[in-house]
Amino acid sequence: NLSREMFATAKYDEALELLRVAAPITAKLAKDPNDSDAQYFNALVNTGHARALAKVGRVGEAKVILPQSDTVLKGQVEQGGTLRIIFAYGQNAIFLGEVYAHLGSDRRLSPAAQRDYWRQAREAFRQGIPPLQDVTAAVEIEPMDRAVLTDGEAGLANAEAAIARLGG
Repeated sequence: NLSREMFATAKYDEALELLRVAAPITAKLAKDPNDSDAQYFNALVNTGHARALAKVGRVGEAKVILPQSDTVLKGQVEQGGTLRIIFAYGQNAIFLGEVYAHLGSDRRLSPAAQRDYWRQAREAFRQGIPPLQDVTAAVEIEPMDRAVLTDGEAGLANAEAAIARLGG
């Protein structure tokens, strides 16, 4: 969880380097179709890697990685995932929503393109909030983790406002 501490102290470049090194290792372990723990851990590392990429301005790369993690985590949730998997699934969706919100904020884009990104952000936030609410209702979580839910709720409100501002 060293990368989490780096995020908490805004050391995004350092987190990116750590996760860049970890990603191929966890990907190799996750190739075993019978090792759902390795697949979960790989998705978690990829989610962190994508978040670090987004934080240093490499949003396009993050936009590619997060849906891949979503697929793995969603499958594990559907197979009766644990609270940690459910949380990771929600967290990944919130981070994807943040990426789409960032893209939607680009004023160089046409209003229609901005609106499309904001709609994608809204859907990602809507996907991520309920699982996080379920987890926080079931167990006490750290403030750093609770912030993901708070950020998702704020992101959803911002997406709704942006979509309305851009003509629905």
